[in-house]
Amino acid sequence: MSAESESKPFHREMFLLVLALFFASGFSSLIYQVVWTRHLTLIFGSTTFATATVLAVFMGGLALGSFCAGRIADKVSRPFLWYGILEGIIGLWALIVPILLTISVSSYRVIWELTHFDFFAFSLLRLALAAIILLLPTTLMGATLPLLSKYVTVSLATVGDRVGTIYAINTLGAVCGAAQSGLILLPGLGLSTTTLIAAGLNVFLCLLVLYIGTPKDAETRADPSSKSNDAEQGATTKDSNAALETSNSKKKKKRKGKHKIADDAEEPDSTGQSKDTAAASETSPIAASVAASSDDTTQPSDAARTKRAKLPNQIYVALAAIAISGAAAMIYEVCWTRALSMVIGGSTYAFTVMLSTFLSGIFLGSFISAKVVDRFRQPYLAFGVFQILVATGCLTSLVLCRYLPTWNLQLNELLPNALFSVWIRFILAEAMLLPLTLFLGALFPIVIKCTASDIEHIASSVGTVYSANTMGAIVGSILAGFVLIPQFGVEKTMVIATGVNMLVGTVMIFAQQDAKLMVKLACVFFGVIVFSSFILNPYAVGDKKDFLLAQSTRRAMRDGYDVLNPKSNWSTVMARTQLIYYKDGPCSNVAILKFAEGDKVGTYSLLTNGCVDASDGADMSQQVLLASYPMLFRPNSRRACVIGWGSGVTVAELLNFPVTTITAVELEPAVIEAAKTFNRHTHEPEKNPRVKVEINDGRNFLLATTQKFDVIISEPSNPWQVGVCNLFTSEYFECVKDRLTPDGVLSLWLQLGEISPDSIRAVMSALNGQFKYCLALASDQSNLVILASQKPLAANYQKLEEVFRDPYVTRALDKAKITTPEGVLARIFLTPSGVSYMVRGFKPNTDNLNVLEYRIGRTYESMTFGHANGVLLSENMGTPSGYVDWGDMSKEKIAATMARVAIEATKFGHLTAAYSWARSSMDTNPNNVAKRILFWLEEEDKKRTDTARARGEIESLDLAKRARTTKTDATIKPDQSGKPDNAAKLETPNTDVEQHYGTFPRPENHKNAAKSYPTPEPDLTRGN
Repeated sequence: MSAESESKPFHREMFLLVLALFFASGFSSLIYQVVWTRHLTLIFGSTTFATATVLAVFMGGLALGSFCAGRIADKVSRPFLWYGILEGIIGLWALIVPILLTISVSSYRVIWELTHFDFFAFSLLRLALAAIILLLPTTLMGATLPLLSKYVTVSLATVGDRVGTIYAINTLGAVCGAAQSGLILLPGLGLSTTTLIAAGLNVFLCLLVLYIGTPKDAETRADPSSKSNDAEQGATTKDSNAALETSNSKKKKKRKGKHKIADDAEEPDSTGQSKDTAAASETSPIAASVAASSDDTTQPSDAARTKRAKLPNQIYVALAAIAISGAAAMIYEVCWTRALSMVIGGSTYAFTVMLSTFLSGIFLGSFISAKVVDRFRQPYLAFGVFQILVATGCLTSLVLCRYLPTWNLQLNELLPNALFSVWIRFILAEAMLLPLTLFLGALFPIVIKCTASDIEHIASSVGTVYSANTMGAIVGSILAGFVLIPQFGVEKTMVIATGVNMLVGTVMIFAQQDAKLMVKLACVFFGVIVFSSFILNPYAVGDKKDFLLAQSTRRAMRDGYDVLNPKSNWSTVMARTQLIYYKDGPCSNVAILKFAEGDKVGTYSLLTNGCVDASDGADMSQQVLLASYPMLFRPNSRRACVIGWGSGVTVAELLNFPVTTITAVELEPAVIEAAKTFNRHTHEPEKNPRVKVEINDGRNFLLATTQKFDVIISEPSNPWQVGVCNLFTSEYFECVKDRLTPDGVLSLWLQLGEISPDSIRAVMSALNGQFKYCLALASDQSNLVILASQKPLAANYQKLEEVFRDPYVTRALDKAKITTPEGVLARIFLTPSGVSYMVRGFKPNTDNLNVLEYRIGRTYESMTFGHANGVLLSENMGTPSGYVDWGDMSKEKIAATMARVAIEATKFGHLTAAYSWARSSMDTNPNNVAKRILFWLEEEDKKRTDTARARGEIESLDLAKRARTTKTDATIKPDQSGKPDNAAKLETPNTDVEQHYGTFPRPENHKNAAKSYPTPEPDLTRGN
């Protein structure tokens, strides 16, 4: 068998091996991008500028690596071996990253304390710290593509196929890395273990390449007959002979180290192959051609000089076009992420789906393009046509997008199980993004075909193209986040990007000099028709209101509403809903919806990214009590910090108390502008001299500031949103603790409806691990306000009475339907001892493994946990009366007050608390009212048990009942005397209670008063 016949299968096997290795490289690289970005976001914050800083460093390193490696790879004799070495260095550096992160946190805070940089200097500090951590590994990642391109490319006739294929397979690895890290590795193993897996993979690749590459290289060097081959295991074909090597060495000497892409290029012949590489073996015409091209004394003809002068200009045009295309691609990614998040949500799974879908389309497009690009005789024309097709694909996606909310509802109705929620998001994202991303992916192999015309400098060509594309992506992300979206909005920004693609396509089409004019004009005319048709069609894009209501409508369908019926009550309400404010801000889109009810003025709701975050209806109690509870338990507090502006109600309620300064930290400036809608409730708190507004990430602000606060109120968006879950971890609570005064208190909002009991316990465990005392109070049936402090949290009843004499405070608390101190005490759901008992042995929620983020990200639209959380809190409530300082009150008055608290608890629907307060009242001083309450609760238990048995919920209710009747370290043993058969034999009635509330209904007259307390129906206007 000849040497020629043996080389073909050898080359094919090596190429498949390279594909497998580069797939693994892409897999680990995307894991690093996800993990490192999350790490640095925890330090720098989730602001658009901080995120852009991290992205700029990451992608800047890729661009720098590909550009520099392209110049070096053409000079190295063993690019495959160097690829393996770089993979090993990347893996080892990844093991050092946790140490650098720890140092960066300390340095970040110290530098801030010493300098108090302004915004610009602080941004440069972020850039410097990110560069120290990321620049080396990302530069090495960017160098891998030029090295492997040099290794696998053996002929200009197949350059598009080889380079395009390895690029596509690397992108496929990135798809799998993004999906695996977001869906499996991070939720199951955490940040640290996921990093170790990626680092281990890189080290394995290094060892594998060293094992495979070194022996072959040694054999090649020892065998004189193999000198006509490349030193890297057959990476060059049989046309790379000794004469060609001699010619290339002469060219290098003649250039004196200066290299330009396409220098000494040859025009393709009729078969589409370069003349100096058209044959597959060493023939005399090729040898003559090589000799002629390497003859230093040979003078080119005038035609040759003209051709060489024109080709570099064409290539520069192609490089500029791919750079602009990279910017447009990043604009599309940012815009579509914003648009899709309003429908499929802003959870970590939703963002994983969108990133994976975007990359998968690019993979498919580049893979298909790689297989056909070498057949293109006019690559510049093809590049221009595909630019127009990119714009067409985006406009098509915009038209289809109007149906996205309906498709979301239909798929969720077809597959209601929470297990399918992630796959539904994949289907929806793919339907929107595939028309665009397919054509985006096809561009890279085509531009390689346009620019690569010298086989000896293929690495330089690939490196230059890749770096230009990546630098364009950096510019595009900055333009999208800071200029285009805030100025024009998401939809218009995408239309602007499509116009840019159309323009670039037109330029590239006319750059193909040998194409027929009529063909060029036809291609351009097609683009103009498509673009004009979209611009002139007023119904091309759907109604914003449908997108803003998509998540609320999905929840309503979960709860049994017939949302797909156009004649249903739900559809009628939606039709009457008005959009009165909308703005695409740097971080999120913000809207105000007005929900009409009959002829009355409707309720206003503030939405961010399609999620209701605040309202002047059902959310009012929560917003008021987040500010009021900490001030009632710490009335001497003077300095406050509020994380999250929302409607501004919380800040406004704080101003009713004697605080001297309030620092309000808000991530999105548009929220503060939109919140002016609620001025009739808030009276413009941003203009109050006691209020200072900071536009920043809340966690980053607390990490960097040196201020100390008496009260910190954490009121972020819903915890399933990306980045918001970072405000419910042990590390965040530690940061809060450092910023509080010794007796300061944290007021934390935690919803109950869509967070599972295990997630509640994980958050409470993280909180309990940082603060000695945690007290949970209800703001309404679906939300908790948790107070945490290093000093005991006990309500002073007499001071509460003094506070309620303040008309401003009483007017504020009246919005939450609390009119007396007893109403405050009745809202206690968990005592400090109850919290400790509930979280015993339970792992806390941490930055490394944020269980809240990953659990709620799967279930928040598909499942509710209100009943289960009610049982959890009832089982672990503790004894609320033990955390009240009664002062010098007599036993009779204390017992009477406890009975009044029990009555308030029944009004609120907190029957476990009512039982506890009634028992405490009886133990303090037996009285008539408490006995009647206990009897009523017993009757209520019977009725609820009968109802639950019919519904199949008897086991859950039995648990709740046992929580009230079983003695633990946090409960009181019930009275064993049984129900009161003769009211006349009871102790002397407590006239104080009777006079304050009237007579509590007697058993025989209370038949209609006993009602069950089901989970409240969903309220579209509320945030939770």
